[in-house]
Amino acid sequence: MIPLSRGKKLGLDKNSLSDGVNPMVGNTAIGLSFRESSLMIENLADNIVIARQIERVSETLGFEIAEDVIKT
Repeated sequence: MIPLSRGKKLGLDKNSLSDGVNPMVGNTAIGLSFRESSLMIENLADNIVIARQIERVSETLGFEIAEDVIKT
């Protein structure tokens, strides 16, 4: 996990995830609960992402996918 002070310098806030973690969230949330996704990411990437954060990112990804589908 990036320290908050360093994260701010990188343009991240306490609710942001890195570009490397976002795909993991999307891929795990497809087949697992938000809690299970959180545990999976913690075990595989040694990165703590709480279940609520998984839920928020999943919703955002879902909206982005839906917009892309509507445009095509």
